[in-house]
Amino acid sequence: MSVDNTSKLIERITQDAEAEAQRVIAEAEAKAADIRQAASEQVKEIQAESEAFAEKKENEILMLARTNAALEAKKNDLMLRRKLLEEAYSKALERLYSLSGTDLEKFFARSIVKEANGGEVVMPSKAHRESISRVIRPVNIKLDEQGKAPVTLGEDCELKSGYMLVGEGYIVECSFEDIIDELKERETANIADKLFS
Repeated sequence: MSVDNTSKLIERITQDAEAEAQRVIAEAEAKAADIRQAASEQVKEIQAESEAFAEKKENEILMLARTNAALEAKKNDLMLRRKLLEEAYSKALERLYSLSGTDLEKFFARSIVKEANGGEVVMPSKAHRESISRVIRPVNIKLDEQGKAPVTLGEDCELKSGYMLVGEGYIVECSFEDIIDELKERETANIADKLFS
């Protein structure tokens, strides 16, 4: 082979190598562009997901704050209502203790007729023995009208107010405090029904 042919061969090999290098560079640049495009889309996708996640968390936090504020307001309202009810019960107890004369006797008569099944012993508190002893006869007339056995007046009980109704196998305490406590229980149940139904 001549020098001229060798030069041409080297030149052609060099041209082929340069063309191959250009082709490889072009492919690499195309792949790099594709990778940049995919990465850019991924960044946008991640950014959108992050923004959506942040917005969702912000909404959850706002909702939780609103719920907590509503619960706190309800709790404060319930505490105020409870305080008002306690004041009302306290005044009712004071009112019971302020009853005297025929008002007190009418109160005891209605209470004994309501609570008695018939045949019990009424044990008055020392404070109310006199008033209760005066209503035993009218109470027994009312019980007779209802077909119930009469009650009898027993010894004093240790209650501060009111009376105890002692029957066969049971005792009903009817002090002023017990009456108010029973009212509280009944009203608490009514309030709970209204709140949770």
